[in-house]
Amino acid sequence: MTRILLQLVLATLAGLAVGTSQAKAQNIQHTREYTHERPMVYEDAWNLWPYCYLNERGEPEGYNVDLVRALCQQAGIPYIIRLKPTQQAVEDLREGRSDLMLGLDNRHLEAGLNSSTTVVQLFTHSVVHVKGHEDYVRTTDDLGRQRVVVHEGSFCHYLMDSLGWGANAIPEGDMKAAIKNLSTEGKGQIVWNTMSLKWLMRKYQTANLELTPVDMPHGAYRFLSADTVLLTRLDAAYEQLSMDGDRMERMHNRWFYPELQESGIPSWVWLVAAGVGCVALVLLLFNLNYRYRERKMSSIIQQNTDRLDHIMRMSNMVLWTYEVATRTFHWNNVLQHTEHKLTPLEASKLCSPTDFERLCDAMRRVAAMECEQATLEMKSTTPFSSDPTVHDFSIVISVLRREGGKPSLLLGTMNNVTAERQRQSKAKTLLSRYRSIFDNAMVDMVFYDSEGYIVNMNHRAERTFGMTTEQARALKANLKTVITDDGFDLQTFTHFHVTRTLDVYNQFLPGQAPAPTKIHYELQLVPVRDEQQRLLGIYGTGIEVTGFVNLWQQLKENIRRLKEANGEMDAYIRNIDYVMKMGGVRVATYLPQTHMVTIYRELGVVQNTLTQSRCLMIMADKSKKRALKLFDAMDSLTQQSLSAELLTNLRSNGHAMHMQADFVPLCDASGQVKEYFGLCRDVTDLKVTERQLEKESVRAKEIEELKNSFLRNMSYEIRTPLNAVVGFAELFDMEHQQDDETLFIKEIKDNAAHLLHLINDILFLSRLDAHMIEINPQPIDISKTFEAHCHNGWAMERREGVRYAVLNHFEELVVEIDDTNVSIIVAQLAANAAQHTTSGQVRGRFDYFDGKLMIAIEDTGCGISEEALKHVFERFNSGGGGGTGLGLPICRELAQQMGGQIDISSKEGEGTTVWVVIPCRLVSLERKLDSYTTT
Repeated sequence: MTRILLQLVLATLAGLAVGTSQAKAQNIQHTREYTHERPMVYEDAWNLWPYCYLNERGEPEGYNVDLVRALCQQAGIPYIIRLKPTQQAVEDLREGRSDLMLGLDNRHLEAGLNSSTTVVQLFTHSVVHVKGHEDYVRTTDDLGRQRVVVHEGSFCHYLMDSLGWGANAIPEGDMKAAIKNLSTEGKGQIVWNTMSLKWLMRKYQTANLELTPVDMPHGAYRFLSADTVLLTRLDAAYEQLSMDGDRMERMHNRWFYPELQESGIPSWVWLVAAGVGCVALVLLLFNLNYRYRERKMSSIIQQNTDRLDHIMRMSNMVLWTYEVATRTFHWNNVLQHTEHKLTPLEASKLCSPTDFERLCDAMRRVAAMECEQATLEMKSTTPFSSDPTVHDFSIVISVLRREGGKPSLLLGTMNNVTAERQRQSKAKTLLSRYRSIFDNAMVDMVFYDSEGYIVNMNHRAERTFGMTTEQARALKANLKTVITDDGFDLQTFTHFHVTRTLDVYNQFLPGQAPAPTKIHYELQLVPVRDEQQRLLGIYGTGIEVTGFVNLWQQLKENIRRLKEANGEMDAYIRNIDYVMKMGGVRVATYLPQTHMVTIYRELGVVQNTLTQSRCLMIMADKSKKRALKLFDAMDSLTQQSLSAELLTNLRSNGHAMHMQADFVPLCDASGQVKEYFGLCRDVTDLKVTERQLEKESVRAKEIEELKNSFLRNMSYEIRTPLNAVVGFAELFDMEHQQDDETLFIKEIKDNAAHLLHLINDILFLSRLDAHMIEINPQPIDISKTFEAHCHNGWAMERREGVRYAVLNHFEELVVEIDDTNVSIIVAQLAANAAQHTTSGQVRGRFDYFDGKLMIAIEDTGCGISEEALKHVFERFNSGGGGGTGLGLPICRELAQQMGGQIDISSKEGEGTTVWVVIPCRLVSLERKLDSYTTT
């Protein structure tokens, strides 16, 4: 069964792998009818066990022979089977002396032939070697290091020759003898087809030999023929034969796996057993799922009970109920499922009489439906607890059950709020302490609300600002008036500290003081936030530091005067350093005595010290001679200024660094040159800019020429039909015959239509140039729309005596593509082909391969000369055909924007073929035998 599935997968893959037959779609097809008088001749190798070979009686046998017989019977094709040497069989097929053979899908075997889409067998390779020997071929690379016996003319022999390893190949024509020699001599190794080697080893009982797979490329066995119709019929027959899994399995087992035997048990028995097993499995899974859900539900209920008890314990909550009819209290324990009953008299002992009376009044109001629920606070001991301590409880009473529309059972929840009341008491104590500290602190204390307005100030702050807290609130004194920093955000700051000069009277109390009073004030702010980090207020502390500030200002003034003494020198050095840094300039000195170059990053800061040879090493080859000339001049103690532009091997901003070096001699008291002082400037950006400007200038000229050419062509193309329309319209005002008006109207209509077509093409082309055409791929069945697109193109250009045809290989070909744009391309190409064809045929065809839709429009028209073919995609190049000359440029630009390409081939006087390839995603595909549609 596994091998049957493998054959079905291979057959399916072979049906989808259309590459082999499509690549040969342009080959000349030779077809003929096969009859009993002239049957189909099949030839194959005579020594390829177990695929095909001559038995002891000289009759053909093997898997290939049985398969060809079955396929010919399936397709109703008379046949003759002959077995010959492989090369002779190939020559017979090429020369037409035979019609069919099975062979590897290799270029050296397929030249000039067509191959089927069906892959009959995968030709895998193995090595036969003596057992116990470890040094044998395991991968393809091993063939280049070890000598092996190969079948003469086989795929392995061809592979070793093509890789230059032919010296390691030992060709052998008789593989039977090779197996016997290897078994007898006990040395060497053979690399060949796995199944053939396995068959020979089983036939000759070579117990001392071992078969091991080799990791090397597989070969694909396909039908080879010059008759593509025969190949198509055999592909269809193979697909039908593959449906009969039992037959294919028996054929495989007979030749490749004779050790496998059928069990003899009917297949329906296995189906029934599988069905019973599935039902039992479903029942078992259902039972397990039921038990699992039951345990899970119990666990959830227990978890919820534990969670409720935990919540009640953590929140110090007690639940109780009160039966209105019996006037009985019930205390409940959720976790322990216990219940305690109390009479009103017993319950009154848990609290004071006043609190119990308030509790009874609240229960009466809820029972009488005066309110939905009642809330009260009271002091009580914890019911049924050993703790005698009295706690504060918050009690909520609500209706739990009703009978006859009236409450019959009340629910009470007691929440222990003792800790909260204690926290409130502590808060009051802390607040009083805070007020004491706040009012008597030695620094100014101010509290602002969340918007920055003053809420409270201590007495010291009131004296500092000259206003009371009530005045500050009335004046709406805001923190933003004092703090004007751009980086200060009232809602997000975490800490703020600043010393600021304040003019309190001008800011808050203008005109209320005899003269403005400015103070220096040090302010520190801390935000107060809740648990959600929301701002509740701002706490500020401050102190007047006017005296300290005046002292500090005097100290700063002294420091400033001290710095000014050295300011000019520092500024001079900084300016030089800044110019060197920003201008890419480095100071350099050269000592002729030591031949050393010292480079300074800043004045007095050495960056590098280089020898003369090191400097020459970092120079590019084209600048080494110039640098050497510069060094020779300085070594000769030249008393002239020296300058050179040098190209180095260093990189600057991704480009080779250009450096401008300028040196002047420095002389001693006697006038002799002691060293050279120079500046080295990085001029890479300048050189790159110069080169870029040159490129942009050339590009601008090309664009200008293209624009002028387009305007000239467009002006001429539009003016010509427009002049014709105006000219024929003016003829109506002149003397003319009545019969001439028909001609005038026809010419006006034709030229107007031509003008409209031209303008539409120009507008569409301009949208393409601006990338305004939207590409919207959608699933579409090309096999249903392609013929309509072709018909739309040649409908207006049809001529008598010309045959118009569409070649369609598919029953269905659904791909994701923009069918609207595809229709524009196909219609334009079909119209061009029909316009230039006066005899013969115009044919459109399409195919799908490897994620691409391939379209071809062929005609037998006048064709295009070799010179004109170079300019066929240029705009306004009509070729003398009367068109606008924009059709093919539009098609090419549209195809490119869809991610595809377009190409054309033509021969003058013989016709033209245009190919379009557009990427797309395959959704579904179904081929058919009848591929032609003629219109």
